[in-house]
Amino acid sequence: MNSTLSPGALHQSIRSGYFSGNTSGRVPGCEQSNVIILPVYDAQHRIRFCQLNPGPCPLVTVGDGCDPGCMLVTDVRNSQLAVM
Repeated sequence: MNSTLSPGALHQSIRSGYFSGNTSGRVPGCEQSNVIILPVYDAQHRIRFCQLNPGPCPLVTVGDGCDPGCMLVTDVRNSQLAVM
């Protein structure tokens, strides 16, 4: 696999199971981030925490429900999932 890909190509490679390695630096110019899914009450506190600490905890986006284009089962590798 090429060392750099477009965001869509990397996403498809992960979703199909072809790519399962570290994604750091694979798409130059794009942000790499973590996904956190929380109940509304906890999410409100986490959002405020990130707003007060933008350096170490940048908030990239906030959703208010399930994005039909996102499939956590295939889009996030098992090694990166933590249930709290």
